[in-house]
Amino acid sequence: VNGQPVLYIESGGATIWAWASSETSLNRAVKALVSGVERRWLPKLGIKRINGDLAPGSAIGNRLITAGAEATPSTIHIRPTY
Repeated sequence: VNGQPVLYIESGGATIWAWASSETSLNRAVKALVSGVERRWLPKLGIKRINGDLAPGSAIGNRLITAGAEATPSTIHIRPTY
């Protein structure tokens, strides 16, 4: 966002690391990630951990869900829209 890294997705997509200078940057990055997968610009993701914590129930996990991701007890899924 604005030339600064905000989200890092590890290989395989199961872990995301986030560091943001503002809530606005984080929200923009989360929306861009979900949109990128929904539009098939990025592969589908099954996110299990965010910043080392379980993704479902985490603050960033909740933002992903608000942006259109789906949650199961152990994973947050972002899938392409068909």
